[in-house]
Amino acid sequence: MNFKTIILFYLLSSSVVSQAQNMGVLIEAKSEHIDNIARDLREQGASNLTYQRLSTFSAYFALNADIDDAQLLSKCKNVTNVIGAQPNVKLEPRTRPNDPRLSGLYHLDIIKAYDAWSITTGGKTHSQEDIVIGVIDEGFDLTHEDLVDNIYINKGEIPNDGIDNDNNGFIDDYNGWNTKNNSGKVELKSHGTYVLGAAGAKGNNLKGIVGINWDVKLYPISSGLGANEVIAAYEYLLNQKLLYINTKGLKGANIMVTNFSAGIRDRICTEFPIWNSVYDKLGKAGVLSVTATSNDDINVDVIGDVPSTCESKYLIVVNSSDRKDIKSKETGYGAISVDLAAPGDAIITTEVQNRGAYKEESGTSLSTPIVAGSIALLYSLDCEALWNNYVLDPEGIALDIKAALLKSVDQLPSLQGKTTSGGRLNILKAIKSVEELFLDCKFVTAPKLSFDTLLQVNNQLQLNFTTGVDENVIVRLYDISGKLIYQNEAVYPKRQKSFYNLDVNDLMPGTYFITLFSGQEKVSKTVAIKP
Repeated sequence: MNFKTIILFYLLSSSVVSQAQNMGVLIEAKSEHIDNIARDLREQGASNLTYQRLSTFSAYFALNADIDDAQLLSKCKNVTNVIGAQPNVKLEPRTRPNDPRLSGLYHLDIIKAYDAWSITTGGKTHSQEDIVIGVIDEGFDLTHEDLVDNIYINKGEIPNDGIDNDNNGFIDDYNGWNTKNNSGKVELKSHGTYVLGAAGAKGNNLKGIVGINWDVKLYPISSGLGANEVIAAYEYLLNQKLLYINTKGLKGANIMVTNFSAGIRDRICTEFPIWNSVYDKLGKAGVLSVTATSNDDINVDVIGDVPSTCESKYLIVVNSSDRKDIKSKETGYGAISVDLAAPGDAIITTEVQNRGAYKEESGTSLSTPIVAGSIALLYSLDCEALWNNYVLDPEGIALDIKAALLKSVDQLPSLQGKTTSGGRLNILKAIKSVEELFLDCKFVTAPKLSFDTLLQVNNQLQLNFTTGVDENVIVRLYDISGKLIYQNEAVYPKRQKSFYNLDVNDLMPGTYFITLFSGQEKVSKTVAIKP
């Protein structure tokens, strides 16, 4: 069976594939050389050769001709001015169906998410810039009740007007981009919806589940399963990050990490130098990339897997652990290629709303966004030194964050010799590891909603309180019988000392109860109103 048949075997439901499909070749070359490259290839027998740039700004081109892909690739490697060449292939989504399991977000306990959330629940950097996760997948439900508030919005773009309003080279990319048809119309699919929920389903909103980040911006890139489409998706995200850097945040997106949950089995990344170089380019801009390894119990160091075997230092490869906190039976491993595990067995996540809205899924497709979401959570730590250093050296700090993540895993016997770190994600330990990097930043448990003082001064009741993790605080006053006689809601900074004055001039002297509500927190205090 040749390699094209192998790849198609993974993608088609039939068990026998009788014919391979030519996908062409991808090359990296400067724009001014592409015509000469095409001429040289035609002279070498690549008849009816055509080429297409992968995106408006890319140095990558997809080539097709009336010869076998292997022959075309060989010719490309020997043509002047071709910087890199690789086959174009179809990828496989990394979801593994499983039998129904008991529901519940058990994985949050295992990776110490609840403890981490006492320090940060995600959202913005120290300097109040949005933290963005770029997610590449086949499609997403952008209107999902538990995702819609966290979906990235390109505020410089007017949706559906057919104009590139922000002049970033892409028309109508208001809620993401689609590399299959080069449009802002993101496709509706289940797999990407699973991924978004695990990384960043909205927290504390009384709906469904919660992702690793309560508040984060999810940037959906709808891609087909061709290597050309996936590379174009990465390039789109790179362009948005560079635009953000070059315009000092006026355009583009503050993408800190990318997530990709698909790949190719039985191949080695040295065959795909362009793919690997994209990770390097993203990394130099300060973006870590997280990817899923195979859902087969194979040693990818030996058998091969792409992008698992890519050697970019900015890439983090994830496999799956189960409810018993051991390596999942059906997950790839590799002491050289796979970095760490994260829970991926029977994870409750978001599903397309007309298919039930929530679903239990398994596989490295779920483990990977849990890690990507954890990286985004680390960047939300309230540490001025972390962000100042990132602005000065995004590449270096990104590598520091990767090192902190891998250093802080929980060592598991089932992962020894199976991952580079030998362990499973622990987000609380990762926070402490980041703290060691920036000694002037001490991450302490966030204060809960509490009364500090409650005093009557003349006709004013002065409330001094500390807010918790929710911005909205509701103040209610009840009389001795429990009747509600006053209510007001206001927005306060999270985890801050705050105050509120209540006019009690019209109240009869006596005993009252004052209650503060914030999210799921509630504190009450008795007060005697004096004449």
